[in-house]
Formats: sequence, C-alpha cells, structure tokens
Amino acid sequence: WGDCSVDKANTNGKKGKANVNKNHNRQRSTAGWLASFPVFEPHWQVTMADARASGTIQWKNKTYTFEDQPFYAEKNWGGAFPFSWYWAQCNAFEAPYNNNLAFTAGGGLREIPFGKTEELGMIGIHYNNTFYEAVPWTGDFEWNVSSWGTWEFTGRCTSGTRLFEAEMRAVCNPKEVPGVDLRAPTKFDGLVYFCRDSLLADVELSLWELQFDDKMKEYVRVGCIVDKARSRHGGVEVGGDLWKQRTNNEGNSGGVEGFIAYEAANEGHSQTSVFI
Repeated sequence: WGDCSVDKANTNGKKGKANVNKNHNRQRSTAGWLASFPVFEPHWQVTMADARASGTIQWKNKTYTFEDQPFYAEKNWGGAFPFSWYWAQCNAFEAPYNNNLAFTAGGGLREIPFGKTEELGMIGIHYNNTFYEAVPWTGDFEWNVSSWGTWEFTGRCTSGTRLFEAEMRAVCNPKEVPGVDLRAPTKFDGLVYFCRDSLLADVELSLWELQFDDKMKEYVRVGCIVDKARSRHGGVEVGGDLWKQRTNNEGNSGGVEGFIAYEAANEGHSQTSVFI
C-alpha cells in the first residue's frame, strides 16, 4: 500500500519469494496512522493490492488451477465492523491497463469515542508503481453507494506534490449479479450474516493530474493519467445498514458456500481474481 516496484511475487514460499525493489517506500497504513489506535475500530490494512499468484484451490472434491492471476489481500481486526460500510476493489483491468493498475475504495459509518459516530471514505490507486491516495486529510472524497447495484466514487488530492482527481464507478445488475451474503463480526451478535459481496462488477476508472489555476482560483484537470480503464471483474461489498436495506426487501441470498461455488463456476472468464 504505497509506491513500490515488485518484479515478481510468488505466494508459495517453497517455490520462491517476492523480489522487491530495495528503493521502494515502506508499507503505508491504509486508513492513516491514527487508525492503529483501538478507538478507531475496526482496523483495516491492504497488504497486497496488485499481486500475481499461481497455485491450486480444492473445493468440493474439485481442483481449480490458476497461474499468474490477479491476487488481492487485506486484513481486518478489532471488535466489530462499522454500523454501515461499502467496499470496492479491482486489479484485473482490460488492456492497456491489465498489468499496471489497481484500486481499492472503502468507507462507511463507524463509532468513535464519547458516543459519537463519523462518516468517512477513501480511494487508493496504484498505477505504474505510483500510489495515488484520496483521503479526507489531503483533499476530499465523495461517494454514492446503493444498497446493491451501484458504487460511485470521486476523490481529489489537493495537498502535497502529487495532485490528482479520480472517478470510479462499479455496477452490478441485481437480476444478473445478485451477490451473496457473507458473515461478518458484530458487536453484540458475534459472527453473523451482515454483508453482501460479488467479484463480477463492471468497473470504469479514470485518473487525472490536477493543477491550481490562479485565474479560476481552483484546481483544474491538466492531464489524463488513466482514461476510462474497464473491467468486468470488480470486487464490491455492502455491509451493515446498507446490507439490511437489501435483505429486508428480498431475503437472504445464500451463505458463504454459495459465494465460493458461484465465483468458482465463473472460472471460464479470461481472468480469475484470487482474494484473501
């Protein structure tokens, strides 16, 4: 999570290890360094945003083999997930962005000390080993997320030396891609069905360089860095109150077993994303 140049990564320790450029920056905290304190739960860290993996997965007496496929890993820990949250991710874009672009976006409504809550969000983009991060403390971030079907994000960084604006949209046709319900940790009920995911969202992402215009007294786009990168393999999620809005209307869509079988059945696609 940050600027980094990795020549090749192998998830099987017996066969090899990642060859990382020694000049890369240190891993950055996904949600900022303050997120490491226990008052800001849950904790969230993206550990591999755009890796490649080879190996096998065994599921219901069937073996699925994959080689050099997009791989994403993140970690959550703490007492419970937020009251409401959303998440989107993709590192399997179509050419010419198929080997050099990845993004992760997320946010929601969480509890903070003294009985208060706060609403926040962020988007992080890796492109050609350069990291673009739009967070509340370096610019602004806007989102429009439905209970299921639409994830729209606009982020701008107007602080520091890397000024940019990014727009991302992910969509799932509820009839064709209904998603599946997954378990998540809750404050009072333990691990229960509390969110819905899919790895088959249609995604479009654009990224522009920004520059301050003295005459207009505002930041304007001066160059396109990524022009409408597309994918049909986006990961999306809604949880908490957003998930409840959907399930209250149509009922439970199946459990975690349905999720694994549903995604595995689509192995015929040109790319298979591997998530942890």
